[in-house]
Amino acid sequence: MQVTTINQKLENLINNPEIADVKFIVGRSKIKMYGHKIILSLSSEIWKNLFYFFQKDKKKEKGKEKEKKKEKEKKKYKEKEKEKEKEIEKEKRKVKKKESVKENEKKKYKEIEKEKEIEKEREKRKEKKKEIVKEKEIEKEKEIERKKRKENEKEIVKRKENEKENEKEKEKGKRKEIERQKRIVKEKEKRKEIERKKRKEKEKEIVKKKEIEREREKRKEKKKEIVKENEKKKYKEIVKEREKEKRKEIVKEKEKRKEQEIEKKKELEREREREKRKEKKKEILKHYYKNEEKAKSKIKYKQKQRVKKKENEKEKDKSKIKHKQKQKYKKKLNENKNKMTKILIPEIEPPAFLSVLRFIYLRELVYTKDHVIEILYASDKFGIMELKNFCLAYVQQHFSIKSIFLTLEKAIAYRQHELIKKLMKYLEKKSYTILSQSNCLDELSSQALLIILKSKNLFITEHKLFRLLLSRGKFQCLRNGDKTNKKNLKRYLKRFLPYIHLDLMGIKGLKEISSSGLFDLDVVQNKGLSINEGSEYEDQPPINRGLERSRKTLKKRIKLLKNEIKVVVLSSESREQYKQNVIESIKSRGIQQVDSINVSKKMPTLEHLLNYDSVFLFSCDPFKDPVQMGDILADYVERNRGLVICSIFAMEDNQFGRNIQGRIVTDAFLPMVTGKLISHQECELDQLQIIDHPIMNQVLGYNGGKLSYRINSKIIKSDSKIISRYKDGNILAAEKRKEDDFGIVVVLNIWPISDKISTNGNYWLTSTDGTFLIANAVEYASIV
Repeated sequence: MQVTTINQKLENLINNPEIADVKFIVGRSKIKMYGHKIILSLSSEIWKNLFYFFQKDKKKEKGKEKEKKKEKEKKKYKEKEKEKEKEIEKEKRKVKKKESVKENEKKKYKEIEKEKEIEKEREKRKEKKKEIVKEKEIEKEKEIERKKRKENEKEIVKRKENEKENEKEKEKGKRKEIERQKRIVKEKEKRKEIERKKRKEKEKEIVKKKEIEREREKRKEKKKEIVKENEKKKYKEIVKEREKEKRKEIVKEKEKRKEQEIEKKKELEREREREKRKEKKKEILKHYYKNEEKAKSKIKYKQKQRVKKKENEKEKDKSKIKHKQKQKYKKKLNENKNKMTKILIPEIEPPAFLSVLRFIYLRELVYTKDHVIEILYASDKFGIMELKNFCLAYVQQHFSIKSIFLTLEKAIAYRQHELIKKLMKYLEKKSYTILSQSNCLDELSSQALLIILKSKNLFITEHKLFRLLLSRGKFQCLRNGDKTNKKNLKRYLKRFLPYIHLDLMGIKGLKEISSSGLFDLDVVQNKGLSINEGSEYEDQPPINRGLERSRKTLKKRIKLLKNEIKVVVLSSESREQYKQNVIESIKSRGIQQVDSINVSKKMPTLEHLLNYDSVFLFSCDPFKDPVQMGDILADYVERNRGLVICSIFAMEDNQFGRNIQGRIVTDAFLPMVTGKLISHQECELDQLQIIDHPIMNQVLGYNGGKLSYRINSKIIKSDSKIISRYKDGNILAAEKRKEDDFGIVVVLNIWPISDKISTNGNYWLTSTDGTFLIANAVEYASIV
C-alpha cells in the first residue's frame, strides 16, 4: 500500500472545485480558481476579514431571499384564491347562460305558436274573401243572363209583329226562323252547362287546396314529434352505452384476475415440469455416463455457469447504482458551486495567483521571473508577509542593468512603494552606467520617468539628462507621426522639463538649451551666467540634484508627495450617499483632504476656492445661480488652478438651471461641445486617443452600467485634446488649457456615482476601473 503524505493531500486540495468553498475569478481572461476558507484565513487576517464580510453579506442575502420567498408564497396563495373565485364566477355564468337559453327556447316556442295561430286566422280570412268573391261573380253572371233574356224577348216580340205584318210574304221563311230559334235555345243551354262545369271545377280546386294545406300542417307536427322521439332514443342509447362500458370494464377486471390466477397456475406447473426435467436429465446422464463422477462434473460445470451469470447480473446492478451515485454527487457539486463565495481579482494573472495558493497550502514557491512582481503585489494585497519578504529579496538579488526599467514600470503599475524605493537606490548607485545609453529613456513610461527625474541622488550631469529627454521627445514624435519641431517637442516634454536644473549647468549646456528653443532666453539669462565666448563651457561635475524649484507645478508635485493636496467637490446633489461615493473614489489615489459644498443652497466665493488645488464639479439638482457659478469657475481657472467637470446635466442642453452657464461656457474654457443626454444604452470604453496619458493610468476598462448616462458629443473645441472615446464614438474624457498661465480643464463624460449605490447595475460598474478614472483626473488637474 502506498502511503500518502500530508503534503500530497494538500496538493490535491489546491484548485480543486469538488471540495472548495471559495471561487476566485482571476485575471482579465476571467479564469476560475478554487480555494478553502479555513486554510486561507489561517494564512492572514485580511483573508479572515474578507470572508467575514462575505458571510455577513450572504446572511443578508439569505434573509432577503426568505422574505422574497414568503412574498412569492403570499402572491401564489392570493392568485389561487383569485383563480377559485374566477372558477366560481364562471360556473355561475354557465348556470345563468343555461337558464337564459331555456328561457329563450320557451320564448321562441311561444312565438312560433303565436305565428301559427296568426297564420290560421289569415287563412280563414282569405277563404272568406274568396267565397265573397265567388258569390259576387255568380250574381254578375245571373244579371248578364237576365239582360240577355230581356233582349231576346224584345227581339221575339218585334219579330212577331213583323211576322204578322209579313206573314204572307214570309211564310216560306217561318220554318227557317223556327229552326233558328231552336238553335239559339240549344246554344244557350250548352253555355249554361259549360258555366256550371266551370263552377264545379273551381269549387273542387278550392277544396283540394284546403286539403293540401291541412296535410302539410299535419306533416310538420308529425316531424316535430319524430324529432322529439329521436332525441329521447339517443339519450337512452347513450345511457345504455355507458352502462355497457361499465359492465365491460367489470368483465375485463374479472378476466384479468382470472388470467393472473391462470398464469400463476401455469408457472407452478412449469416449475414442476422443470424439476421433472432436471430429474430426467440426471437419470439420462447417469445412464449415458456410466461413471457417476463424470455426471457430477458436468452438473457442477453448469452450476458454475449459472453462478457466473448471477454474478454478472449483480455487477451490472452495482454499476447502475454507482452511475446513479455519481449523478447525485455531480448535482451536489453543482449546488456547492452555486453556494460558493465569488471573489473577483482582475489585476493578478492566473499563474501568479496559483503560485500564491501553493505557498499558502504547501509553503512552496513555484515562480518565473515574469510573475515575481505580480506575486509580490498579491502577497502585499492579502497580507502574506513571509511571501512578500521572499519576493522582495529575490527581486533585489536579481537586479540587473538591462531589466531595471521594466521592473520599475511593473512596480509602479502594482503600486509597490518599497520595491520602487529599492529600485531607485540601485538606479542611483549605477545611474552613470544605466543612463549612459542615448536611447535608454525613449520607451519608458511617463510615471517611471517622473520618479527618476524627481530623484535627488542621480550621478549624472543636467546637460546629459537634457539630451536624453530630447531624444525621447524626437522618438515620440516619430512614433505618433508628428514633425520634430519645437512645438511638438515642447508638447511631449512639457511635464519633464521643469525637473532640469538650469542652475547646475555650464555655459555649453545652456547654449544648447537656448538653441533648442525649449526654454526662453530670458530664463537662461536670469541664472546670472553670460553666453559669451571664452568663458567656461564645461558643465559642473556630477553632484547630488537636491535643489528645490520655485515653479508652481513643482510645488504642487511636492504637495502630492507629502499628501498636502486639497480638493473640493461642488455638487447640487441633495443626497449625502452620492457625495460620499464620489469622495471615496477621489480618495482612492491617496488624496486625503477632500471637502464638499452644496451649490444648490449657497454659492462659494473665489477666495474660498483658491484655498484648494482643484475643483471637482457634478450636478443633479439646479444650481442656485448657474451664471454666477460659471463666472467663479472661470476666474478660478485663470488663477492657474485645475477643474474637473462631469458633463452629465452640467453640460446638457436646456435643463432648467442644472446646466452650467456664465463665462466658463461663453469664453470657451470647456474642451467639448454641449449636447443632449443619452441613457438606457449600455456603453464601454473603446480606444485611447493619447497613449500613456496620466488620466488613463491603470484604466483597462470602463462600463457605464445599464443606464450609461453620457452627453451626445463627438466634437471638441479648438486647442482641446481627446483622451479617450466610447464605443459609439462619443467622447469619454477630454482636456483643454486655454492659455499657458491658466489652469487645465478636464471633462469626464460620465455620471460619477457607482453601482455601490444602485444594486441593479444602473450606474458604472465597480468591476471596471471607474475609480482610477475619477481619481487620476483629479490628481492630474491638481498637479499639472
